[in-house]
This record gives sequence, C-alpha cells and structure tokens, in this order.
Amino acid sequence: MEFGENLKRAREGKGLTQQTLADKLYVTRQAVSRWECGSRYPDLLTTKCIADVLDVSVEALLSDDPMTDFSEKQEVLQDKFSERIVSALYAVLFSLSAIKTVQSLISTVIALNYKSTLLNVTSAIQIIAPILLYCLIAVLSGITFIKSVRNTITPKSAGIIGIVFYAYYALKTTLIMIFCKSIWRTVLLTAVLVAFIVLIYAYFFNNKSRLSTVICSGCIASVIYFLISAVSAGFAMYKMSESGIVIFSTVFDLFIVFSFAGVLCAQTIALERKRKLCNSLI
Repeated sequence: MEFGENLKRAREGKGLTQQTLADKLYVTRQAVSRWECGSRYPDLLTTKCIADVLDVSVEALLSDDPMTDFSEKQEVLQDKFSERIVSALYAVLFSLSAIKTVQSLISTVIALNYKSTLLNVTSAIQIIAPILLYCLIAVLSGITFIKSVRNTITPKSAGIIGIVFYAYYALKTTLIMIFCKSIWRTVLLTAVLVAFIVLIYAYFFNNKSRLSTVICSGCIASVIYFLISAVSAGFAMYKMSESGIVIFSTVFDLFIVFSFAGVLCAQTIALERKRKLCNSLI
C-alpha cells in the first residue's frame, strides 16, 4: 500500500476531514488531497508532523514505500527561497541559450551569403553543429524552467538535466578540438566530462550520497576551466579579428556555464540534506 492510501486510511481512522488535517498542518486542503491521490508528496518534516497529528509512526504511513524510496519521489527543492533562485537561474539559462541560438543562425546566414562555393562535410558540421547544440540546450533549459516553477524537479529529472547539459558541452568541446587538431586534449577532456556524467548519474539515480562533494567540486572546476579557456581563446580571436562579436559570444557562454553549474550545485546540496534527514528518521 502506498503513502497516499496509508494517509487517507489513518486520517479517516482519526475521524478527520482533509480540511481539518490541513489546518493542523498549516497547509491547504488541496495539498492534502494531492498527497492522498499520490500526485504529490509532502517533505520529510511534514511527513513527521502528519505522523504526530494522526498518532501513527512514519513507517506506518510509508508502509511498502521505504523511506529512501519515498524521499526520491519528492521534489529536489522544498525551500521557497531556493526554488526562486533555481527558477531564476533556469530563466537566465533559457534566455541566454535562446539568444545564442538566434545569434548562431544569423551568423550562419551572413557567412553563407559571402560564400559562393558549395560546403564540404567539415564546414557543414562546423556551421550546423553549434546551432543544433544551442537549440538543444535552449529547449532543455526551457522545459526545466517550467518544471522548476511548478516545483516538479525530482532527483531523476535533475540528473537527466545534468547529464544532457554536460554531454552537450562534451560534444561541443570535442568538435572544437578535433577541428583544431588537438587530439590529446580532446581525449583527456572528453574522458573527464564522461566520468563526470557517470558521477551525476550515480548520485541522482543510484542514491550515491557520498558523491555530493565531488559533484559540487566538478561544477566549480568546470566553471574555472571554461573561464580560463574562454578568456584565452576569446582574447586570441579578438586580436586576430578585431571584432567585439567574439567577446560577446564568449561572455554568453560563460554565463550559461555559470548559471547551470549554480543550479546543479543547489540541487545537489538540497538533495543531500534531504537524504540525511531521511536517514535520521529511519
């Protein structure tokens, strides 16, 4: 029997209506209804309060739903301030990536107007790949912004977001370095990014809580790496082209990486706190 059914049975056993229980917990009746329907779950502290009000144990409420599984079904963020910060960062991420997509399309159209020769395979990949990659991250960040506003980002959905985002940068970096013929750097950086993606999967999907520090450290390291790479590459290209467009593009890339690294760190820390609280209630 799942949590919602256990809650309804315990509430009716105490002779309480949904509204009465909601008043005792300082939540809305709709919230109690959603819990009983199984469409949403209360946070762990609220679950403990429910058990106290209904005079049952937390284990009785969870029943066949183990505490660890129960915590993984809830939203990653359950603090209003954190939710607003993460939603704002996703909004920034969506806006910047959408602008980058449009800017890449415009640059491509302008470049093609000056070329009368047919494109070969290499130049076609160089033109199309960045557009597709920025379009992908724009769609992804737009979807996650909506999920963050609705507060429906579960651990697994957060993990998917992290995996896709760093896979995007792994592919982008690999393409750039292949065209620059930096094979050893390509292999090394791709291996590091793939390893980081595996760690994200293990943390968000397999409940490997000890990896939280590694995930946050990886996010910080990625920001530092992209900052150094972007500044050095942008400065070199600016000297050659004498164009502010390169600097504009570089700054946008940095803000995109910074925004997502901040979001992933916030979700990792929030999930770690929830799992520790879960263990303390067992």
